[in-house]
Amino acid sequence: MLPPASNLQAIKAPADRDDFPHGPSKTQKSCYFWRGKNDRGYFLAFVNAKGSCSIRRFEAESGTFLGREYKSGDYQDSFSEYLRSGLALYVSRQPNLERDCKSSLPDTVLSELRRQVSGK
Repeated sequence: MLPPASNLQAIKAPADRDDFPHGPSKTQKSCYFWRGKNDRGYFLAFVNAKGSCSIRRFEAESGTFLGREYKSGDYQDSFSEYLRSGLALYVSRQPNLERDCKSSLPDTVLSELRRQVSGK
């Protein structure tokens, strides 16, 4: 509960920039649905990390891991062709891509992604 307005002046102190978290200027992770030229669907997982970025590709039907690619910079610039033509998706709980998605997407993640693209 805040003190009465008359006492607020007494508790004001200069704000220190280090007291407040600084959010990243760009999203660090995202997931997209993308349809290839062969009309097959893919789930793409993008990650920014320390001056480089990666894309991981998964087959949308089975969730099977198809490989990854690394580039310098951030994924928004390095993989922009996928972002422009893909559909941004939401994942309620981000899996650890290295640990949890080595061979395929976890069933819970795959189900959540499929629900978002059904009928599209």
